[in-house]
Amino acid sequence: MLPTIAVSGSSPFKDASIFTSQQSQDTQDDSSPKLSSSRSYTLSLSPHFLYTRSKLISSLISSKVFRQLEFMAVGSWWIYAPGQADSDNGELGAEKVLYRVPGNREDVFAANHISMKSKRTLMRLLRHITKPKEDEAPVVDEDLSMPFQEYLASKFSVPEELHNPLLSLSLSQLSQKGTSAGYAIPRIERHLTSIGALGPGFGAVVAKYGGGAEILQVACRASAVGGGVYALDTRLGEVHHCQEGGEYPLQAQLLSGESLQTKFVFGAMADDPHQANYSKPHIEVARSVTVASATFPSLFPVTVEGAPMPASTVLMFPGEALGNPQSPPVYLQVHSSDTGECPRQQSKSITFPFFL
Repeated sequence: MLPTIAVSGSSPFKDASIFTSQQSQDTQDDSSPKLSSSRSYTLSLSPHFLYTRSKLISSLISSKVFRQLEFMAVGSWWIYAPGQADSDNGELGAEKVLYRVPGNREDVFAANHISMKSKRTLMRLLRHITKPKEDEAPVVDEDLSMPFQEYLASKFSVPEELHNPLLSLSLSQLSQKGTSAGYAIPRIERHLTSIGALGPGFGAVVAKYGGGAEILQVACRASAVGGGVYALDTRLGEVHHCQEGGEYPLQAQLLSGESLQTKFVFGAMADDPHQANYSKPHIEVARSVTVASATFPSLFPVTVEGAPMPASTVLMFPGEALGNPQSPPVYLQVHSSDTGECPRQQSKSITFPFFL
């Protein structure tokens, strides 16, 4: 167990710590995979993946930067629900508490844990969500200000046991009552319409080796080739508006003493020199990154013929399954060693979010 690291200054992170389970050390035999050197791992506290119809994917393709990246498929969504079972997957053990969330119409018809009546209701909802994309018809305005839970029950009579699976497709970090239909519906639509856009059986990808850091490295190299200039080992100081009408309306002062004029300034809140006066309340969350000496093959099934082997999967733990229906869900993003973020015979998972 290493001591807690209290990160001070303007960093958005604090109270970071690293530890190894003592129980796993005591029970581990000589044949079990051991932790490798730190350079064998890529650990990030910013979990993410890219939907195939996201704007960033389009930018990477149009700029040809994607040629310097290798993407891996994100596979199934799973949900933790004690007492329910996914009978089409017998590899999750006798006491099954995880079942696969239907991500498309084929999954709905193949799912044995959903009644025929619920399937018809769910299909009606999926057709409603994706119909504008398929028919290129104008979108009819509807009231999406109500809670997502109320929208499903009142508009489509979706049974309660399907509310959390649908919520998981939106990746909402709020409870069902706290998530509006206006937030969830467009994200579910993006999830559904992304499946098959770049290949069969998946709708999202992760970058191999470094995740977001790998994309940033490639973007920096492309910017340098295009004439970009970098100032290393310095921070942003004051930013002032120049005279109106100029091509570069902002003047930025670097802590190194240099100044430059620019059209835009962008970055995280921690980069803002005026963040001390930022009045918007902060929300603190706790995240964890876990390296396990296991491969969890049952979490990475190939669900469609010709689809690539998934290297990432998403698990949702609803608040009620964790003992408090009012609590927001907790997500687990599990990466196999195929992502290059950990050695073979190991897996990496990122837990997000825990609201503090």
